[in-house]
Amino acid sequence: MNRNFKHFLDGYMEYSQCSEAPDIIHTYTAISITAAALERKVWLGLGNKRFYPSCYIFVLGEPGGTRKSSATQLGVRILENVGEPEGDQGIVKFMANQITAAAMVADLKASEKEFNLNKYQFKCSPMYIYNSELASFVKEISGSLSELLTDLWDNREWFEKSLKSDGRTFVIGPTLNWLACSTISWLHRAIPEEEIKGGFASRILFVVVTRNQDRQPIAFPELIDTGDLFNKLKEDLDMIYNLAGPMDLTSSAQAYYKNWYENVHKPEIMEIKNEIQRALINRRDAYVKKFGMINSAMRSNDLVIEAQDFEQGVKWYQMIEANMMQAFQYNRNELYEHGQKVLDDITKAGGTSTYSDILQNHMKDLTHKELSLIIEDLRLADKVEVEASGHQQVVRLRTSRRKHERPSLIASENDTRLL
Repeated sequence: MNRNFKHFLDGYMEYSQCSEAPDIIHTYTAISITAAALERKVWLGLGNKRFYPSCYIFVLGEPGGTRKSSATQLGVRILENVGEPEGDQGIVKFMANQITAAAMVADLKASEKEFNLNKYQFKCSPMYIYNSELASFVKEISGSLSELLTDLWDNREWFEKSLKSDGRTFVIGPTLNWLACSTISWLHRAIPEEEIKGGFASRILFVVVTRNQDRQPIAFPELIDTGDLFNKLKEDLDMIYNLAGPMDLTSSAQAYYKNWYENVHKPEIMEIKNEIQRALINRRDAYVKKFGMINSAMRSNDLVIEAQDFEQGVKWYQMIEANMMQAFQYNRNELYEHGQKVLDDITKAGGTSTYSDILQNHMKDLTHKELSLIIEDLRLADKVEVEASGHQQVVRLRTSRRKHERPSLIASENDTRLL
């Protein structure tokens, strides 16, 4: 059966024209749902190692301005309907619980399924996590949760974990795809610096999005009929879901990857002095392999990776690489110090100030973007309230204090929600 679109991404970008969100969000949403449809049924075998197309993708942007949640939901809705008629629950398993290590192991165990290949049956436990607002599902990625997510990204053949309620749980062929939306300020609180340097963050594709739009405003996106495109994309994703087996590498694909790895990837890694930057792109080569598989599946059912697939994989990574460090360029100590100064200024102003006044007072030390991060952190930490008043943004202390009382970022000894 022929596909509706020559390339799944071409059809998806046409479908997403009902959204004002930047192209990069739609591109990475399409990558995520394609990887999720492939699950663990398709792999690239190199020697004794198998690579699977699973991806952790975090879309990070300022609250409201980038339309990241509504944009990603366009693709997730297609994935939810894979394998079933329109309107029924699909066969791709979604994690529905809060993101904890115990809940993840339990949901993976419940997602176990079989697929047929060459008259043999294989078992795997694939699962998809989608968070339109990640902060609502997880406070911090560290400890046992970070260890588990690292193990899952590495696509072990099986693993065994101990759960308090059910004893030891044995999971066969665990595979996790994750698409999440959040803010950079959440990232500063949720992933400790030691987890970044330790390698966990290098397993995540950070899609950092600014308010700069590459699409025209759409007054009535609700009136754009995407039903036919949705159905055609679902049919193509159904075919992608039904792919199974090893992918082959053409000689030209091997030559392209070898040249890129030896002359671009490895030399750049060796030259990077910044420890965090080096940690972030340390697994760039693995993601280019994953992207090669995903692009091959997007354009064909033949399970063959050609040079064009690795080339596209490099381009996809380059789309996010330049901005990834923006998510980590401002350290916690600096945020804390400036956040305290902002609180002091608001207190001196009687407990209420405008965003423009705060920016004017701190413009020697802070950019507009940096102040936005601080204000958002203070809001999430329940220190201030932010509301619109005409064309102004008003920032107000959340709790009533005497005019000259100095507020503290530390509300109590147990308050860990801070910058």
